[in-house]
Amino acid sequence: MSGSLRDKAARRTSQYQAEIAAAQQAGDFRGALHLAERWLLGEAAKYARQRPADANQMYADVTKQLTKLGEAIPFYKPARKE
Repeated sequence: MSGSLRDKAARRTSQYQAEIAAAQQAGDFRGALHLAERWLLGEAAKYARQRPADANQMYADVTKQLTKLGEAIPFYKPARKE
């Protein structure tokens, strides 16, 4: 089954979102985080293979976004259910 890059990415997105949701539903939140990490790294590797000239900038941009998330974790406050 062939398809455009966009279609293939959409299928991967649906698959990973379903796997992540299933892990969270089962109470495996750390496992869900690892699935998200695997998804991110896989997408980054695919992008780097398809667009090698842009790979370093993509890695730099993603790293910058991840460091912002990392900086925010110590100050994270979950929403409380009332």
